Amino acid sequence: MMKRLVVMMMTLPLIGACGKSQDASGTKAENKVAAAAPASASAPAPAAEAPIALTETADLGKAITDPDEKSFVGLKAKTPKGATIEAGLTGVTIKVGDSGFEIAKEFEPGAVAKAKDEAKADTLDKLVKLHLDTPSAILWETASELGGPNDFQFAAEVKVGDATYKCGSKGWGKHTKAQAEALLASCQSVTK
Repeated sequence: MMKRLVVMMMTLPLIGACGKSQDASGTKAENKVAAAAPASASAPAPAAEAPIALTETADLGKAITDPDEKSFVGLKAKTPKGATIEAGLTGVTIKVGDSGFEIAKEFEPGAVAKAKDEAKADTLDKLVKLHLDTPSAILWETASELGGPNDFQFAAEVKVGDATYKCGSKGWGKHTKAQAEALLASCQSVTK
């Protein structure tokens, strides 16, 4: 019993001190938890991202390493400064940093409609909004189930002479809205 009394006597000052603190002058003052400021009804919008200018002209045919592949000979595209152009899986990739897209000859029409259907059906990267929705191009925003900033992707079809080319950014990195818009414009600038 005596031990319990000693333990209680020793802890009593500690319990009382939990609600007190000492200020710089050495006097005791009550600790007060500051009430959280009420959250504003709407969070400030993120700063608008500056558009990315297409200042260079790239010769897409120079990126092809297969001497028998002639569908890119003479094709040119406007690109952002510092873009890299190289052979891709089925065509030519244009990349700016870690984001980019691939342009390939289209043998079966309907790449834009197919990309739109896939975007709507994706359960990991859920469709937030279609920012552009035309028969020849779409640009959409997704939110990942894994978190992180929203991603912007695009798909397009471009007719050059008698040939049609398709562009797609899916699988070529995450894109900000400005990057996706600039790369889509790059795709749509393809000429002979």
